[in-house]
Amino acid sequence: MSGAVLSDGDLSLMGVNFGSDLAKGGAGGKGGPNNNGGAGGSGFGGAVFNSSAHFTIQTPAAFTNDQAVGGAGGLGGSNGNGGAGGNATGGAIDDVAATLAVTTGASSTSLMFVLDSAAGGAGGRRPRQRRVAATRGTPRAARSPRAAPLACRPPWSSSIPRPAAPAEPGTRGGSGGWAKGGGVFDGAGFTAAANTNLSNNSATGGAGAKGTEETEGNGGAALGGAVDSLAGLVKVTGTINSNAAKGGGGGDSNGGNGGAGGSAGGGAIENVGGAVQASSSLSNDLAMGGAGGGGVNGGNGGSASGGAIDSHLGAVQIPGIQAYSDQAVGGAGGGSTSGVGGAGGSATGGVIASQGPLTISSSIFGATFQPNQAIGGAGGPGGKGDSGSNGGAGGYAIGGAIYNAGPNFTITTPFAFVNNQAMGGAGGGGGLATKTGLNGGVGGAGGMAMGGRHR
Repeated sequence: MSGAVLSDGDLSLMGVNFGSDLAKGGAGGKGGPNNNGGAGGSGFGGAVFNSSAHFTIQTPAAFTNDQAVGGAGGLGGSNGNGGAGGNATGGAIDDVAATLAVTTGASSTSLMFVLDSAAGGAGGRRPRQRRVAATRGTPRAARSPRAAPLACRPPWSSSIPRPAAPAEPGTRGGSGGWAKGGGVFDGAGFTAAANTNLSNNSATGGAGAKGTEETEGNGGAALGGAVDSLAGLVKVTGTINSNAAKGGGGGDSNGGNGGAGGSAGGGAIENVGGAVQASSSLSNDLAMGGAGGGGVNGGNGGSASGGAIDSHLGAVQIPGIQAYSDQAVGGAGGGSTSGVGGAGGSATGGVIASQGPLTISSSIFGATFQPNQAIGGAGGPGGKGDSGSNGGAGGYAIGGAIYNAGPNFTITTPFAFVNNQAMGGAGGGGGLATKTGLNGGVGGAGGMAMGGRHR
């Protein structure tokens, strides 16, 4: 817990500079015979962990290259499953109880969260396939005197089949850990003063591990590349640029189904229970679902919601904004060896996805949303067989700039929406038929697209 500061009492920071601090969970231990690997430990607050009711920061303040990292899941023992990867919250700050309030010192000072990250741990692998050591013929003492010398016989004759490795019971790779809040994870809200810079922060879900004969480890979810809040107001004034939330990839399977890719929400800001106010430029932020793993049936790609902002319940108010090149991208479906390809993940809201009231206004002349995108993931290819299997469906895309599922959506001042795109994912190709006279699989349906600008 916390790479630099842990506080259980009221916490006030003034003029602080945190850099390259790390909170990293330990790796899970290897499982014993017929048992599972241990789960990786979680990482909370790369620089600061606070559990008190009051937490304030006075600018100037900078948090740079701080990390919260979940530990990798342990390797499964023989016939055991791999352990789950550890979770990670708050690359720079994990504030579980208080509203994090930032006040301005001198008028020119700023608050910076730059290159901070939260990364879930990778799932533990299943045990490697065992092979039985082959015996090279009959021991010398047991041979007939008339047997030909070893040098005259090849180690393996075409008439003497090599012993096959025994079948091993199915085992599962561990799921990847989730990641929340590349810069800040807050349980009660985050209000930042003017001159806030949230740039190049990331939340990355852990990858699911490979296994055998079962549905494999799922990729971990990623929420809030810069800020993830469970409740309360999230208010940011300044610059929000090049943040990313990326779901982990699903694990491949040798004999079972591929794991699902992790979902991603809020390339820059994810807020579950409160309102969002952003008087900021939003540019080059990304929410990307993880790819599904390959297997008998391919795993589904992870969904992506809100390239820059994903809000679940509270109102979203945008009093002054420009949005450029933000993206929500669904993960690709996994390929199939003999079953159906995985479905591509959906994508909603290239810039903003809102399930509550949404209001946009601007004092900026010529405020523009361009060219933002929501892109559905491609379906995975179908597997081959006597008659080929079907390809997976492409993921749908809704709202190249804005997706609103709330009760109302209001734009109060002139805005330009230019070159925004919603693009459904391509369907996966049908599998080949290996038996003469039978048809190959049907190609997956392409994903639908709705609302290049907004819904």
